[in-house]
Amino acid sequence: MDFVAYCGPKPLTIINKRISDFIDSPKQYEKFYSPADLPTLVKGISEIKNNFLHTERFVEFFEALTGNSVRKGLVLAQNLVFNTIYNPFEVGKADGSSNLRSTEILRALMVGANVSYTYGYDDLIENIFEVQGHKGESPLIKLRILRILSRHDHDNGTSVNN
Repeated sequence: MDFVAYCGPKPLTIINKRISDFIDSPKQYEKFYSPADLPTLVKGISEIKNNFLHTERFVEFFEALTGNSVRKGLVLAQNLVFNTIYNPFEVGKADGSSNLRSTEILRALMVGANVSYTYGYDDLIENIFEVQGHKGESPLIKLRILRILSRHDHDNGTSVNN
């Protein structure tokens, strides 16, 4: 079987470019945000981009979630602005002194506008602890994943139960 491997830009490259465009040209977004609040949002998003989006932890997490799917990357990146974990306006008001942690950035990607992560039928992130037969997948695949994780933890001297 012949196929051509995906050779377009990585989703994170596109996300960083779009965020940079927002930071460099905020005027075009005045129809979506209050012109008075826009500079604060730009400062907050800029701080998030500069302090978190280039860390190894974020890059690995984001790439694991999106693979080569630009669409998934764009959908998840919306959660960097609209989420219940932190307020980018407050980050912008803090003038570099916000207490925002990398774990909050990662959690915001997962939960978005929800209070906590809840699994839905069309979610981009699968819950391996919940089996739903209507997706057309084998319910055994999630058990296999858990078994592999359990073996990996056992081989490394850790416990899945902790």
